[in-house]
Amino acid sequence: MYKNTGAEKPLFFITQQFVTMTWEKFTQQFKTVDVWLIAYNILRRHEKELIGIQKSQLWAGMNADGKKLTPNVLQDPYFVEKANKINKKRKKKKVAASDLAKHWADNKLSELNSSYSGLPFYEAEFGKYNYGDVNLIFSTGDVVWKHIDIMPFGRKDLTISLHSFDLLQELETKYGEVFGLNPQGVEYMINTFFKEEFINDFWTYILE
Repeated sequence: MYKNTGAEKPLFFITQQFVTMTWEKFTQQFKTVDVWLIAYNILRRHEKELIGIQKSQLWAGMNADGKKLTPNVLQDPYFVEKANKINKKRKKKKVAASDLAKHWADNKLSELNSSYSGLPFYEAEFGKYNYGDVNLIFSTGDVVWKHIDIMPFGRKDLTISLHSFDLLQELETKYGEVFGLNPQGVEYMINTFFKEEFINDFWTYILE
Protein backbone atom coordinates (compact mmCIF):
# COMPACT_ATOMS: atom_id res chain seq x y z
CA MET A 1 0.00 0.00 0.00
CA TYR A 2 1.31 3.47 -0.92
CA LYS A 3 2.22 5.67 2.00
CA ASN A 4 2.99 9.36 1.54
CA THR A 5 5.99 10.23 3.71
CA GLY A 6 5.63 13.96 3.21
CA ALA A 7 8.87 14.11 1.24
CA GLU A 8 7.03 13.31 -1.99
CA LYS A 9 4.29 14.92 -4.05
CA PRO A 10 2.42 12.12 -5.82
CA LEU A 11 0.45 12.87 -8.96
CA PHE A 12 -2.97 12.85 -7.25
CA PHE A 13 -1.73 15.52 -4.81
CA ILE A 14 -0.53 17.81 -7.60
CA THR A 15 -3.79 17.26 -9.51
CA GLN A 16 -5.81 18.12 -6.41
CA GLN A 17 -3.87 21.34 -5.98
CA PHE A 18 -4.44 22.31 -9.59
CA VAL A 19 -8.18 21.68 -9.46
CA THR A 20 -8.65 23.68 -6.26
CA MET A 21 -6.72 26.73 -7.53
CA THR A 22 -8.74 29.68 -8.73
CA TRP A 23 -8.26 30.62 -12.37
CA GLU A 24 -7.08 34.09 -11.36
CA LYS A 25 -4.35 32.71 -9.14
CA PHE A 26 -3.32 30.27 -11.85
CA THR A 27 -2.91 33.02 -14.46
CA GLN A 28 -0.98 35.20 -12.00
CA GLN A 29 1.42 32.36 -11.23
CA PHE A 30 1.79 31.55 -14.92
CA LYS A 31 2.81 35.13 -15.75
CA THR A 32 5.57 35.09 -13.14
CA VAL A 33 7.22 31.86 -14.31
CA ASP A 34 10.88 32.42 -15.18
CA VAL A 35 11.50 29.59 -17.64
CA TRP A 36 15.16 30.52 -18.12
CA LEU A 37 15.80 30.32 -14.39
CA ILE A 38 14.08 26.93 -14.24
CA ALA A 39 16.30 25.71 -17.09
CA TYR A 40 19.40 27.18 -15.46
CA ASN A 41 18.72 25.44 -12.16
CA ILE A 42 18.27 22.10 -13.91
CA LEU A 43 21.58 22.50 -15.73
CA ARG A 44 23.33 23.41 -12.47
CA ARG A 45 22.01 20.20 -10.91
CA HIS A 46 23.48 18.21 -13.80
CA GLU A 47 26.88 19.84 -14.26
CA LYS A 48 28.70 16.50 -14.17
CA GLU A 49 26.48 15.09 -16.92
CA LEU A 50 27.01 18.20 -19.06
CA ILE A 51 30.78 17.94 -18.70
CA GLY A 52 30.50 14.26 -19.63
CA ILE A 53 28.58 15.11 -22.80
CA GLN A 54 31.17 17.75 -23.70
CA LYS A 55 33.99 15.26 -23.16
CA SER A 56 32.22 12.74 -25.37
CA GLN A 57 31.99 15.29 -28.16
CA LEU A 58 35.70 16.09 -27.97
CA TRP A 59 36.42 12.39 -27.79
CA ALA A 60 34.61 12.04 -31.11
CA GLY A 61 36.42 15.09 -32.50
CA MET A 62 33.24 17.14 -32.89
CA ASN A 63 32.58 20.83 -32.26
CA ALA A 64 29.38 22.55 -31.12
CA ASP A 65 28.01 22.49 -34.68
CA GLY A 66 28.47 18.72 -34.91
CA LYS A 67 31.30 19.16 -37.45
CA LYS A 68 34.53 17.17 -37.36
CA LEU A 69 37.51 18.99 -35.88
CA THR A 70 40.75 19.07 -37.82
CA PRO A 71 43.66 18.38 -37.73
CA ASN A 72 43.53 14.80 -36.51
CA VAL A 73 46.39 13.07 -34.70
CA LEU A 74 48.28 12.20 -37.90
CA GLN A 75 48.07 15.81 -39.14
CA ASP A 76 48.83 17.45 -35.82
CA PRO A 77 51.28 20.40 -36.19
CA TYR A 78 53.04 19.24 -33.02
CA PHE A 79 54.30 16.09 -34.76
CA VAL A 80 55.05 17.93 -37.98
CA GLU A 81 57.31 20.38 -36.12
CA LYS A 82 58.92 17.58 -34.15
CA ALA A 83 59.66 15.62 -37.35
CA ASN A 84 61.14 18.73 -38.99
CA LYS A 85 63.51 19.26 -36.06
CA ILE A 86 64.64 15.63 -36.15
CA ASN A 87 65.12 15.62 -39.94
CA LYS A 88 67.24 18.79 -39.89
CA LYS A 89 69.82 16.87 -37.87
CA ARG A 90 69.70 13.81 -40.11
CA LYS A 91 71.08 13.23 -43.55
CA LYS A 92 69.50 9.80 -43.90
CA LYS A 93 66.60 7.87 -42.39
CA LYS A 94 64.21 10.79 -42.37
CA VAL A 95 61.26 10.39 -40.05
CA ALA A 96 57.65 11.04 -41.05
CA ALA A 97 55.39 13.11 -38.83
CA SER A 98 52.68 10.46 -39.15
CA ASP A 99 55.06 7.81 -37.79
CA LEU A 100 55.80 9.97 -34.75
CA ALA A 101 52.09 10.49 -34.25
CA LYS A 102 51.35 6.76 -34.47
CA HIS A 103 54.12 5.97 -32.02
CA TRP A 104 52.72 8.55 -29.59
CA ALA A 105 49.15 7.33 -30.05
CA ASP A 106 50.09 3.68 -29.57
CA ASN A 107 51.50 4.56 -26.16
CA LYS A 108 48.46 6.63 -25.24
CA LEU A 109 45.51 4.72 -26.70
CA SER A 110 44.93 2.35 -23.78
CA GLU A 111 45.19 5.23 -21.32
CA LEU A 112 42.80 7.38 -23.34
CA ASN A 113 40.21 4.66 -23.85
CA SER A 114 40.20 3.59 -20.21
CA SER A 115 39.85 7.21 -19.11
CA TYR A 116 36.71 7.61 -21.19
CA SER A 117 34.80 4.50 -20.20
CA GLY A 118 31.42 5.31 -18.75
CA LEU A 119 30.90 8.68 -20.42
CA PRO A 120 27.37 9.52 -21.62
CA PHE A 121 26.58 7.76 -24.93
CA TYR A 122 30.31 7.12 -25.38
CA GLU A 123 30.39 3.42 -26.20
CA ALA A 124 27.20 3.36 -28.28
CA GLU A 125 27.80 6.48 -30.34
CA PHE A 126 31.53 7.07 -30.65
CA GLY A 127 33.44 3.88 -29.89
CA LYS A 128 37.17 3.75 -29.31
CA TYR A 129 39.69 6.50 -29.88
CA ASN A 130 41.80 6.08 -33.02
CA TYR A 131 44.39 7.81 -35.22
CA GLY A 132 41.72 9.72 -37.10
CA ASP A 133 40.53 11.61 -34.04
CA VAL A 134 41.71 14.92 -32.61
CA ASN A 135 44.78 15.18 -30.41
CA LEU A 136 43.48 15.66 -26.88
CA ILE A 137 46.95 16.01 -25.35
CA PHE A 138 48.45 19.45 -24.76
CA SER A 139 52.08 20.29 -25.47
CA THR A 140 52.59 20.16 -21.69
CA GLY A 141 51.57 16.48 -21.73
CA ASP A 142 48.30 17.26 -19.93
CA VAL A 143 45.02 15.85 -21.23
CA VAL A 144 42.11 18.10 -22.20
CA TRP A 145 39.40 16.46 -20.11
CA LYS A 146 41.24 17.08 -16.83
CA HIS A 147 40.64 20.80 -17.29
CA ILE A 148 37.05 20.97 -18.56
CA ASP A 149 34.77 22.81 -16.18
CA ILE A 150 31.43 24.62 -16.00
CA MET A 151 31.49 28.24 -14.92
CA PRO A 152 28.35 30.18 -13.95
CA PHE A 153 28.05 33.73 -15.23
CA GLY A 154 25.32 35.88 -13.76
CA ARG A 155 21.98 34.41 -12.73
CA LYS A 156 21.04 32.37 -15.77
CA ASP A 157 24.17 31.64 -17.80
CA LEU A 158 26.55 28.69 -17.81
CA THR A 159 29.73 28.33 -19.85
CA ILE A 160 31.60 25.09 -20.53
CA SER A 161 35.30 25.68 -21.06
CA LEU A 162 38.78 25.00 -19.68
CA HIS A 163 39.75 26.47 -16.33
CA SER A 164 43.22 27.26 -17.72
CA PHE A 165 43.35 30.22 -20.13
CA ASP A 166 46.74 29.20 -21.54
CA LEU A 167 45.53 25.69 -22.34
CA LEU A 168 42.31 27.08 -23.81
CA GLN A 169 44.36 29.30 -26.12
CA GLU A 170 46.45 26.33 -27.22
CA LEU A 171 43.35 24.24 -27.94
CA GLU A 172 41.51 27.01 -29.82
CA THR A 173 44.61 27.99 -31.81
CA LYS A 174 44.65 24.47 -33.20
CA TYR A 175 40.92 23.72 -33.52
CA GLY A 176 39.00 26.98 -33.18
CA GLU A 177 35.96 27.06 -30.88
CA VAL A 178 35.35 23.59 -29.54
CA PHE A 179 33.08 24.02 -26.51
CA GLY A 180 29.30 23.87 -26.44
CA LEU A 181 26.84 21.02 -26.88
CA ASN A 182 26.16 20.00 -30.46
CA PRO A 183 22.69 18.89 -31.65
CA GLN A 184 23.38 15.27 -30.76
CA GLY A 185 24.51 16.26 -27.26
CA VAL A 186 21.51 18.54 -26.74
CA GLU A 187 19.10 15.78 -27.80
CA TYR A 188 20.73 13.38 -25.36
CA MET A 189 20.50 15.95 -22.55
CA ILE A 190 16.82 16.70 -23.23
CA ASN A 191 15.77 13.06 -23.40
CA THR A 192 17.89 11.93 -20.43
CA PHE A 193 16.97 14.44 -17.77
CA PHE A 194 16.04 17.93 -18.96
CA LYS A 195 12.54 17.44 -20.40
CA GLU A 196 11.12 15.52 -17.45
CA GLU A 197 12.64 17.82 -14.84
CA PHE A 198 11.62 20.99 -16.66
CA ILE A 199 7.97 19.90 -16.80
CA ASN A 200 8.04 18.89 -13.15
CA ASP A 201 9.74 22.11 -11.97
CA PHE A 202 7.44 24.26 -14.13
CA TRP A 203 4.25 22.82 -12.66
CA THR A 204 5.68 22.74 -9.16
CA TYR A 205 6.20 26.50 -9.42
CA ILE A 206 2.72 27.09 -10.84
CA LEU A 207 1.02 25.07 -8.12
CA GLU A 208 2.91 26.52 -5.17
